[in-house]
Amino acid sequence: MERKTVAVIGTLDTKGEEFAYLRTRIESAGLASLVIDCGVVDPPAFSPDIDRREVADAGGYSLDDLVAEHDRGSSIAAMAAGAAVVVERLFRGGKIHGVISLGGSAGTTIGTAAMRSLPAGFPKMMVSTLASGDTRPYVGSKDIAMLYPIVDIAGLNRLSRRILGNAAGAIAGMVNQEVIEPREAKPLIAATMFGVTTPCVTMARHILEQRGFEVLVFHATGTGGQAMESLIADGYFAGVLDITTTELADELVGGVMSAGPHRLESAAANGVPQVVCPGAVDMVNFGPLDSVPERYRQRRLYAHNPTVTLMRTTSEECAELGRITAEKLNRSHGPAVFLMPLRGVSAIDAPGSAFHSPFISRLGPPEKGFRDGRRPGSQRVVEVLFVTYSALVAILNAHAAQAVHPSAVKNRVPLRANAFYPLPLSSVKPAGWLRRQLRIQADGLTGHLDEFWPDVGPNSGWLGGSGESWERGPYYMDGLVPLAYLLDDPKLIAKANKWIGWTLTHQGADGSIGPPSNKDWWPKMVMLKALTQYQEATGDPRVIPLMEKYFHYQTANLNPQPLRDWGKFRWADELASVIWLYNRTGDGSLLDLARALGVQGYDWKAQFANFPFKTKTSRGDLMAKPGEGLADLALSAHGVNNAMALKTSAVWSLVSGDPSDRAAAAAQLHTLDDYHSLPNGMFSCDEHLAGHDPSQGTELCSVVESQFSLEEMIGILGEPALGDRLEKIAYNAQPAAFTKDMWAHQYDQQPNQVECSLYQRDWTTNGPESNIFGLEPNFGCCTANMHQGWPKFAASLWMATPDDGLATVAYAPSLVETEVKGGVRVSIREATDYPFREEIRITVSPAQPVDFPLVLRIPGWAQQARVIVNSKTMEGVHPSAFFRIERVWKSGDLVLLRFPMPVRVSRWYRNSAVVERGPLVFAMPISEDWKKITKGMKNPAIDPAADWEVHPTTPWNYGLIVAEGAAPTEWRVTETLIGDFPFSSDGAPVKITVQGRRLADWKLVEGSAGPLPISPVSSQNPIETFRLVPYGSARLRVTAFPQLDH
Repeated sequence: MERKTVAVIGTLDTKGEEFAYLRTRIESAGLASLVIDCGVVDPPAFSPDIDRREVADAGGYSLDDLVAEHDRGSSIAAMAAGAAVVVERLFRGGKIHGVISLGGSAGTTIGTAAMRSLPAGFPKMMVSTLASGDTRPYVGSKDIAMLYPIVDIAGLNRLSRRILGNAAGAIAGMVNQEVIEPREAKPLIAATMFGVTTPCVTMARHILEQRGFEVLVFHATGTGGQAMESLIADGYFAGVLDITTTELADELVGGVMSAGPHRLESAAANGVPQVVCPGAVDMVNFGPLDSVPERYRQRRLYAHNPTVTLMRTTSEECAELGRITAEKLNRSHGPAVFLMPLRGVSAIDAPGSAFHSPFISRLGPPEKGFRDGRRPGSQRVVEVLFVTYSALVAILNAHAAQAVHPSAVKNRVPLRANAFYPLPLSSVKPAGWLRRQLRIQADGLTGHLDEFWPDVGPNSGWLGGSGESWERGPYYMDGLVPLAYLLDDPKLIAKANKWIGWTLTHQGADGSIGPPSNKDWWPKMVMLKALTQYQEATGDPRVIPLMEKYFHYQTANLNPQPLRDWGKFRWADELASVIWLYNRTGDGSLLDLARALGVQGYDWKAQFANFPFKTKTSRGDLMAKPGEGLADLALSAHGVNNAMALKTSAVWSLVSGDPSDRAAAAAQLHTLDDYHSLPNGMFSCDEHLAGHDPSQGTELCSVVESQFSLEEMIGILGEPALGDRLEKIAYNAQPAAFTKDMWAHQYDQQPNQVECSLYQRDWTTNGPESNIFGLEPNFGCCTANMHQGWPKFAASLWMATPDDGLATVAYAPSLVETEVKGGVRVSIREATDYPFREEIRITVSPAQPVDFPLVLRIPGWAQQARVIVNSKTMEGVHPSAFFRIERVWKSGDLVLLRFPMPVRVSRWYRNSAVVERGPLVFAMPISEDWKKITKGMKNPAIDPAADWEVHPTTPWNYGLIVAEGAAPTEWRVTETLIGDFPFSSDGAPVKITVQGRRLADWKLVEGSAGPLPISPVSSQNPIETFRLVPYGSARLRVTAFPQLDH
């Protein structure tokens, strides 16, 4: 039997003798060791298994730079960051079974940083000279065992040998200890407790255990609250009984048991049902009496014990705590209940006890503060309930039952069946890094655009004003509505509801909608998409009657006022809304309207059967005769029209029933790939189709519309390759078009984008502003339409199967709540750092055991994919396929997906090389100089937005040293922790180190990289090493490299 392995982390230059002894003792206990050297300056005492250079690289640092700087603090921070990444990677790969370290302040900082990257329950041992003091900065909220060595770690002696031997024995015992798990894992409930709330927590725990739950109780001492919040975020719990929220009081007033500013946020953010009570908010914790700050000495104090002094909170503080609690619960997108107890908030608040104060503790400030802070109209935070603690479980169960998300709506006959059906908006919630990305969007242009951009401002025609009355308001709603409800953000919901409300309350007597001054069908097609999403999120009963009346109006007026221009080419967007309504009403006249749209709409199937645009299409080729506007030829080569049209044949096939329509949908995508594909997953279209050159552009509207088309297509057709393409665009082309904070965007992006400036590039049609970052570069359509990309992608990660199961069509951290076979409620949590990491953990939690299919998309690049269900590896897993699991699912069942991501090299335009890993495309980031544009813009930015040029400050003209069709073995992949801005050059969570040479003849031409040299190419310049980052993390970049000859 293979021996288990313990990772040994340390500085082999300063503690080499001690680590050699520790390694020997571990191996003598029957374990293997894996030594990780985190030293910097002097040579290691012996050769490690993982050297210091690899550790530094993993943290995103250069070992040579650290040595040259000779800064102890910087070195410790760098090696701590690297050790965390290395150890986490080893754990995820199943290569280690425990971790141990030893040291003083430096060694403890490095060792515990690595340990904190590991999950609870994984064996962790730290031998530290700091173990007898305040260990909170090192242990944090993790289960790290700290052992005090008594003597300094400075050589071996009779005492240190004994203690290091004990440490080796302890870690060996932890690793070898077999924990027998119960055959059926019970759902876990988290609870918080203090000594003064013990009776009620104990009662609630007994009730829950009798009902089949397992309760984990956390001591509300600051660290306890942090640990609970961390485990909630990791998906451990089915529910939370947050009875003891005293840590909020310490955070507010400055006590010693604060859990930090993010206490009471994880359950809200992850949709976990929670019952919250202001337990022990009558007190703030300090140390011994003489440690109480001078400003509080005259307050009401109580010596709980010789080392703990409690201070009574004031009525104002209690009111503020109620408001803070309400504000945090307002953000819940799972059931949340706030309880105000009848007999005080702690044991010492009872009548006759030290802190008894009827006004403050009961029916007073906490309750009032909560009412004042509660969001009006919230559907997820119930009114304050004055009940006893014994009612907690009943309320949790009852409120959870009210929060069920409806299931998918299937196609009615005679429509053809979908392969998968979209779930209603808000059934799928983003989590992890994806939720943070949507929060970035909400805090950027999307959340503020209506405050300063006139086209979606208060004078919009879609709000009854005299301003812009065409497509921009509807475009904005098509993204703002899903973003607002996915985040459950009250501010954004209020903004969206203002626009939706105007449309719902201003329908014409004839059934028309929108500004009366604009009779064009096209903008209404977009608003219909926003309305359907709003109805799914809210159940507003006004939406369906409005759509019925509008479609009857359109049916009566479509012949005298036929589709034209944009509506003629984008008719499938309305067709999808017609089908949506038919599936809910069964009104056969809607199918007549669908067929009428098909007759009047542009025949994309015919165009792609005899495709006329096989090369870059210039402006002169496309413009109609003077005075006649845009001809069909121009509109049919238009990039955004083609992006929207990708779904046309698929959506139409539901009505036609013609198999050739389904085939045409796939053929259309393949044809665009044959003549206009780019490495970022998109086709070129710097307004019109532009060929394969990576210096050509792709419009942002085309990116987000391609994503929406693919989301529709995969539901209808069920082709796994469509999921691969959707991820490639969403994780590459989409983030690349924005600044990292999403306060500015590009109109056109280029795969080889070496400068963003006001320059007339070789676009097919667009102007000199097209690739700068700003508010309204080139044209305002993208400013209005860009908002739908991330939220619709998040909402489409999961779909329903026709036989009442669930399917994953794309992967990202998320939570899905819906009904499956038999109407059984199910919650599924997807915990992952994909696409930056290989592993995906899917935890299934049905309300009761239930048999339903779980269908998993296996990407085409995942040649060695593994699917593991409750520790059992599944057979028959193949790339480019859906893997179906049918079984009786019980709460806590775990599906583990491992998609190995070897580095791949693909061939593109002029035989150039493009580096890929998993769904990510990689590019060489060019150092950037951002210059604010103050003049020369056709539509200059309005404060607080800004327009920016970006100029290179480092060379970009490199050829790549690469073997034919494969990544060289010397290339290194470095993973770092995912930060707040994963799609930024400084925050990229994964990098690839490669080699190349400068190409002197490859130069800047008209603001872009000059013509791409035909590979292979030669260069006599020296070999240089540089890093690639994900395409979406670089604003200036080279993606398609000339390949160097050998």
